[in-house]
Amino acid sequence: MLILRFIISSYAIASSIAFYFLASIGFENYNGGFKRHIAYIVLLLAVINLAWYYGKTNKEEWREAVKFIEEKASKGDLIIANKYVFYYYSKRDDIVKIQLPDVSEQSRNELVNKLRDLSRAYRRIWFVSSHEPELESLVLETLSNSISMRKKFLGIEVFLFDGVQR
Repeated sequence: MLILRFIISSYAIASSIAFYFLASIGFENYNGGFKRHIAYIVLLLAVINLAWYYGKTNKEEWREAVKFIEEKASKGDLIIANKYVFYYYSKRDDIVKIQLPDVSEQSRNELVNKLRDLSRAYRRIWFVSSHEPELESLVLETLSNSISMRKKFLGIEVFLFDGVQR
């Protein structure tokens, strides 16, 4: 189904020039009395669509999320972030930052053991989740008894596990 959507959207984009060309010929040959009104309606709908598109935030809020974490984090905290964008915006060097490997059935136990080892080594652990539901559920299952904060940003969720048992 996904492949079909991709093919249809690809052909729709490629054929849109011909469609607009045929639509403009049809509109030019239309002799009805509402020709001007139709043009105004199309123009109004285009302006409304552009205002809606450019008026909303549609990018992930990485700057805000990193700024929030770096303002709240203490020296020696651990941050688990798997997206390179986090490391691009992060400037503090006194915070330990690591990436975890992707979750698969074979490495799931290894990840759980690694998270338990990290929870013994660090009192406060920050976890930055973005479009990785398997990893998020694994971290939450392993460290859920010490969650102290959860903050959502557009496309990003930040968790703080405080007082992790050693």
